[in-house]
Amino acid sequence: MTDRERYRLKQDGIPVAWSEGPDALREIKHYALIYSQDGPVVIERHTEGRWRKLKETMMDKHCDDYIDDETQPECLRAFLDYARSPMMRPEPRPKLFADYKGHRVRVVMASRFGDVGITSKLDAEHGYDKRVAVEDLSGFSENPAHDLSRPPSPTGRIAP
Repeated sequence: MTDRERYRLKQDGIPVAWSEGPDALREIKHYALIYSQDGPVVIERHTEGRWRKLKETMMDKHCDDYIDDETQPECLRAFLDYARSPMMRPEPRPKLFADYKGHRVRVVMASRFGDVGITSKLDAEHGYDKRVAVEDLSGFSENPAHDLSRPPSPTGRIAP
């Protein structure tokens, strides 16, 4: 029998989310980030036939945490500041492109849950294909082709 990575999330002593497979820890941390807005959560890992509390649950950073972080690219900070601002701002909206799993994507949304929405349609202003944590992205730029030595993805689709 294979040993699979299995995690669950508990809130108020009640399991509220589960995840298993190769990306299970990243997924359960994402759930923890969302559920923690309603109160404290605990992540548990299934190992040796029982559930054990993780000693360190290291939450992913909320997208708002990048806005004032001067070690982050200015284009990322400007996009997140605009997208997360509670007030209406004049156009044009800042553009943000990034690399995700070997594909160039456009970031079109920043969520109150701390993640961002991305699309493989580099000319899209709105509408995302997938929601990911900021730390899953790299190569931030205001231009779609920041690295001309890298050919675009032949399918133009975002990897699962």
